[in-house]
Amino acid sequence: MKKFLSSVLAVLLLIVCLSIPAFADAQLSYVTDDAGILYDSDISALEERAAAVSEQYGCGVYIVTVEDFTDYSDAYYVDDFGEELFSSYDLGLGDGNCGILLILSMAERDYGLVAYGDFANTAFTDYGKDALAEYFLDDFRNDDWYQGFADYIDGCAEFMRRAADGQPVDIWDESPDDSGDDSDYDYGYDYDYRPGFFWRLTHTVPPFGWLIILGIPALIALIVCLCMKRSMKTAVSSGNANMYIRPDGVRLTRQNDIYTHTTVTRTQNVPDDDHNNSGGGGTTVNSGGFSSSHGKF
Repeated sequence: MKKFLSSVLAVLLLIVCLSIPAFADAQLSYVTDDAGILYDSDISALEERAAAVSEQYGCGVYIVTVEDFTDYSDAYYVDDFGEELFSSYDLGLGDGNCGILLILSMAERDYGLVAYGDFANTAFTDYGKDALAEYFLDDFRNDDWYQGFADYIDGCAEFMRRAADGQPVDIWDESPDDSGDDSDYDYGYDYDYRPGFFWRLTHTVPPFGWLIILGIPALIALIVCLCMKRSMKTAVSSGNANMYIRPDGVRLTRQNDIYTHTTVTRTQNVPDDDHNNSGGGGTTVNSGGFSSSHGKF
């Protein structure tokens, strides 16, 4: 009986271990490069940078790279896998495990952004995640991994600073340069203004001159229209179209409607992808407390 219970416990333990994504490190640090795309010196520099920003705002800033996220999980999207990592490795700072995770899957060049915790979900809104992606996507598309991650960390610092000041980046966000008041702005134009022909015309022709300029063409147009109207009096109205049929022409004697076939058009209803933002303001948080987005680089 004891051997049987031991076997059952061993199997259950194995199942639990297999359900948790396994990495070389038992505990994920701020930068986990499982795909091997960074130099050791790059990892150290990014670790120091991420740690400083994380401690400043009490919100962890994490980076994970994998060769193919489907090797670790049955998740359909890379950001779903990111949520599993965040929970499995107990990421985040403080009692609320506040943090944001950028994960790269190199096989299909997928990226995912995952935020957890009240402050992170406030700082990184749906719109904000798309805006944050603009910090690093160009670098990643050029395979400049270190610069892309450095820009990501700097972007996180800026977004959290804005959130701490009560002005998180969102769809209604307006930069200082977009205030609309450009009355005092010097556009650099320097030219000698001279009135054009029409300005001189409207300011130099006397009123009676306008009567001649506009009246004569109008009178000529009226005369032409009257002449055209008189030339059209040969037309007569008719109650049917028989007068247009030649006596020796074709006459329709019988009409039949023959059913030949039916055409059916089917349109497939494709469900919307609700993993990315819906275009409105604020943050969409799922039942697990996560907000996320994903895309390609």
